[in-house]
Amino acid sequence: MTRIGNELLSVEVATRGAETRSIRFRGREILWQGDPAFWTGRAPLLFPIVGRAEITSAPPTPLD
Repeated sequence: MTRIGNELLSVEVATRGAETRSIRFRGREILWQGDPAFWTGRAPLLFPIVGRAEITSAPPTPLD
């Protein structure tokens, strides 16, 4: 686990997979920590892009 932060904000990130595990603002956890009644896994940022993408189609052949 890697932790960075200052007196106001701290973030913990899993070493494997770079998954965000904790975000604390002024000592208060603001990232949902999971509830085993609903889901025991972790993946708080499944889709980090919200909104329309600039590129609307993929190139017809792979780029080298």
